[in-house]
Amino acid sequence: PNNIVMIKCFYLNNGDYMLQKSAVLKRAEKEYKNKHNKFGLLFREVVSNSIQSVILLSKKDNEAIPNITLNINTSEKLITIEIIDNGEGFTDYNFKYFSELDLENEEKLKSNFKPLGQGRLAIIWFTDSANYDSVFKDNTGKYKERIFSYPLLKDSFFIFDELEAKDSNRKYLETKLSMEINKPNSLSRANTFFKTHDNIEK
Repeated sequence: PNNIVMIKCFYLNNGDYMLQKSAVLKRAEKEYKNKHNKFGLLFREVVSNSIQSVILLSKKDNEAIPNITLNINTSEKLITIEIIDNGEGFTDYNFKYFSELDLENEEKLKSNFKPLGQGRLAIIWFTDSANYDSVFKDNTGKYKERIFSYPLLKDSFFIFDELEAKDSNRKYLETKLSMEINKPNSLSRANTFFKTHDNIEK
């Protein structure tokens, strides 16, 4: 079907896993394959997510000083992209919306953001692997962490129900998204972008 809607995912057998993966990839392809500037949309999506996260935190904590770092390393066979922010992170509330692709985050809506889940589709379409490492505070003010690959690499493409937060030894807010590009097609797409935008004036 033309309109593929992702819903909350449960444990699937291998056949269902492949169908689910195929559906998500088709949706990502439909969203990004023919877009102008293509690869640059990945940066737009993931950086926007970080900006929104630090803004939401600053509205709740007047002492919060927003900080976002973007690191890019390129080589002939591997490109790594890392974005780090000190926003809210994957609290239970935020994680619920992250695990349901088409569920709109009400807090983001109230801030006039457009939480459409497109960043996750961009990660799937433009990168070959991605990992999240998020330190946040729970409702009691205790530091917790969630570390996971995206998409998940076992059982199902998007099973997040059992990814319980763990106590963290880190006592600061930080969410890091690490992405790798290493396959021929995706490398070619990324290198074309970086060659075209090799200085700030382009």
